[in-house]
Amino acid sequence: MLRSGDYRDDRIGDPNEDIGASEVDSVTESITPRQPMTMRPQSVPSGSARSPSFGDILDRELDFVWNCLHRLGIPEQDLEGETLEVFLRVKHALPKLDPARRLHPWLAGFAYRVACKYRRRHHHEPDADVQTSSASVHEHGDERAIFSDALLQLDLQPRAMFVLHIIYGYSISEIAESCELPLDVAHSSLSLACAELVQALKRRGWQGER
Repeated sequence: MLRSGDYRDDRIGDPNEDIGASEVDSVTESITPRQPMTMRPQSVPSGSARSPSFGDILDRELDFVWNCLHRLGIPEQDLEGETLEVFLRVKHALPKLDPARRLHPWLAGFAYRVACKYRRRHHHEPDADVQTSSASVHEHGDERAIFSDALLQLDLQPRAMFVLHIIYGYSISEIAESCELPLDVAHSSLSLACAELVQALKRRGWQGER
């Protein structure tokens, strides 16, 4: 769990300004009671004629951010803390949000950057969700588990491009802008993800349509 003063990001707001304890607590209180959450598709339309308030975003999009982080490889036991960090970043960046910009791709960019930071901190640790998924494949052998396991084997950047483009349906240009990546890098990462995913599925005896 984040503590007051732990979070700084020179891309948004004042890099010398610490988040106060009351601000962290207010966001934490909104996130914690929502446990546990299930993985389910987004249902709230994004995009608006005016920028929504932070409270509206937190209330409407908490499940979306939670699910996005999970699909990007954040293990269950760390989802609460990483979701908190996403929303702390969102709160500081919200005054700069273009009202014409679609909300979900914008939020997904924060989820991607938080997931990148998480992987840098935990790169020496085994991925608990990968181990769990692999065990499920070994035990049950169902196609959904096989696909989820293969997707979790991808490196974060190509996995993110696949999740955001193929699963969520965002354009490559939206993804590149939201994730702060060059457009050609986003394209090449998606191509790499598709190629590696096909090979991973073949190794697992995938029988579904491709």
